[in-house]
Amino acid sequence: MVLRKPYALLIKNFKKIHFLLFVAIVYIAYTSNKILIFFNEYIKRRQLFFGDRLSSEYINFFLFFIVIIIISITTIIYILMNQKKKPRKLYLVMLIYYILLLVFFYVNYNYFNILQFEGLDPQTVRLIRDFNLISVITQVVFSVLVLVRAVGFDVKKFNFGEDIAELEIDITDNEEFELTSGINTDKVKVKYRKQLRELKYYYLEYKAIIIGILSIIIISIVLTIFLRIRVLNRIYGQDEYVDINKLNLKVNDVYYTKLNYKGEDISEKGYTYIIVNLFLNNKDTKERHLKLDNLKLETRNNIYNTTITRYHHFVDVGMGYRNQKIFPDAKRQYIIIFKVCDEDIGRNMVLRYIENESFRNGRLIGNYTRIRLNPVNLDDFVDVANVDVGKKVYYGLSLLKDTNLKINSIEVDNEFEYVVNDIKHYVVEPIRNKTILKISYELNLDKSVSYINSFVDILQKFGEIRYVKNNKQHNVEFSDITPRNYRANNIYLSVDNEIIDANELLLINTIRRKRYIHVLKKEI
Repeated sequence: MVLRKPYALLIKNFKKIHFLLFVAIVYIAYTSNKILIFFNEYIKRRQLFFGDRLSSEYINFFLFFIVIIIISITTIIYILMNQKKKPRKLYLVMLIYYILLLVFFYVNYNYFNILQFEGLDPQTVRLIRDFNLISVITQVVFSVLVLVRAVGFDVKKFNFGEDIAELEIDITDNEEFELTSGINTDKVKVKYRKQLRELKYYYLEYKAIIIGILSIIIISIVLTIFLRIRVLNRIYGQDEYVDINKLNLKVNDVYYTKLNYKGEDISEKGYTYIIVNLFLNNKDTKERHLKLDNLKLETRNNIYNTTITRYHHFVDVGMGYRNQKIFPDAKRQYIIIFKVCDEDIGRNMVLRYIENESFRNGRLIGNYTRIRLNPVNLDDFVDVANVDVGKKVYYGLSLLKDTNLKINSIEVDNEFEYVVNDIKHYVVEPIRNKTILKISYELNLDKSVSYINSFVDILQKFGEIRYVKNNKQHNVEFSDITPRNYRANNIYLSVDNEIIDANELLLINTIRRKRYIHVLKKEI
């Protein structure tokens, strides 16, 4: 007799109880969705948080109290249903789920506390976000299932009519909830068809209004999504112009490399350098500049700051940006560098600039401009040209751009004569086992290449001399001994005299693993 009274109470108030349970579940789902939205926004904006209200704003005592109420009601229903051998799987699943949810809310609460003072890495935040998404979806499913029972659509399978008769409960006490199986099914069908007809007539009478309201709702949803994706949270393409801090900015090129301009590996183990070439145009009447501290590189898992101490390794790509001011109407090109984990290369890279910040509800909200990056490997090795003396070589596939070079002739001797202002001068190599290699050339430099001023620069930064003797290849150390007052298109290099008897002599310029080979001598 102990279980009969609460079971009778459950039967008589079955729909009411489930409706209250539905309201509680919807409240928890709404709160969970707020938490999900928070973590989504944090992933997009990487907001900074101050104060001590963040945890209580999203997870408070009332939230835990409601979850405990749901667990309590579900437990009672499950026990009663189990005693009477009624369908109870849903309540068992809900019971387990909401106990786990209680623990998960506590975990979320701790993460909110960490966010207030330390911040979280993007990978952890995405994991928390994904669990919250699963949580919200599950709660929506539970809310639908409980609502179905609250309105009586799923009640007949419980066969409460026999239980009511057994417990001697007056069926009229529960008539309005239609919980018995002894009702007239034909009457129910007639009533259902009548309500359906009335609903149809209602729709026809107010068709224009209903369609108008639905249209407004759909348009509002679509417009909201469009504004969030294309306007408020828009990510620009690499070749699009963007206005940042009154500067017109465009990303020209993006590269990733482990090598410096000489082709030497300078990267730390597990890291690669990202080089972003920026075009800046100041359209304001005042000097403007970008703040390097506000420039970040986002990947799927990490956020990286700029690295200005490595600019000298990438002079072939461009001039490093160090917060230089851009004068009104001036147009400039600079590079910025990021040291990135190898695992992040090619993973949804976004260049982010924070333009301004504002406090809102105890949070520091940043207004970001984002540009999606598509880096190209700068380390691909390829032989671009292999030409004899007298043929012009175009360097356009390298970072020398429209530069071209032609070697007209070479001479090897220990002494060369030249004339300046009708006075004879001599270039002499006094060191034993050394000789002079005179190279006559024609060089047309691309004017936009600022780090190269002469043929000597090309040789010193990118060049090497090799010779082949007795089927063995050797590298030659060389030094420029061209007189300072010499102005002709010739260069004098001090080299090993072994090149005199070489079967083959090569001048090789390697620019980021793009090899340009000038054959200075070759015996047939």
